[in-house]
Amino acid sequence: MRKSDLLAVFGTLQAIGDLFASFNGGEPITKGAVSQWDEEIPELREYQIRELHSDIDARIARAKRGKAKAVA
Repeated sequence: MRKSDLLAVFGTLQAIGDLFASFNGGEPITKGAVSQWDEEIPELREYQIRELHSDIDARIARAKRGKAKAVA
């Protein structure tokens, strides 16, 4: 899973970090921490996102289609 795909779906690094609060004792991951990820997100974080949002692949596909339409 790519960080750019998550940005397309959730909008900001902070919104991505907020997703992980339930896995992190109620504290979100900071946007600074998320910004340090490589383009391919850490395997554990991908697992956790999939646990939270079983439809994440569909969400990413919709975001990509929306972006493609905006460019055309």
